[in-house]
Amino acid sequence: MVSEKITNQKGFLAYFKRFFKAVFWSNKLNLTLVLLSLFFNLTSWILLAVFIKRSEFPVPLHYNIYFGIDLTGPYRNIFNLPSIGLFVVVINFVLGFWFYSKDRIISYILLLVSLVVQIFVLIGAVTVIFINQ
Repeated sequence: MVSEKITNQKGFLAYFKRFFKAVFWSNKLNLTLVLLSLFFNLTSWILLAVFIKRSEFPVPLHYNIYFGIDLTGPYRNIFNLPSIGLFVVVINFVLGFWFYSKDRIISYILLLVSLVVQIFVLIGAVTVIFINQ
């Protein structure tokens, strides 16, 4: 029983090492797009956590120029936007990693879309911060 656990751990560790030695990571464009996407997503999480005060009352979550604040909700809902952004990063990364050996252009497009989505998520997070000030 103990030897099976060791074998499984070595197998997992070998798979983990093989994942990071893949050709995908040797391409600087891939690495840059993934890291920038993760950086912008992490920045969104941090900005929302720092600048919006915890409240028991509903907080404004969306502002519309025609109607003003049109969506309010509990404090935890401010993290829905970066959560969706993180989901997009993970899905596009997995698909980009899978497509890289088949068609690099599709991989680049997926990773670039992920970066663009994160930029919009960051812009949305900043606007939520401004409407809550």
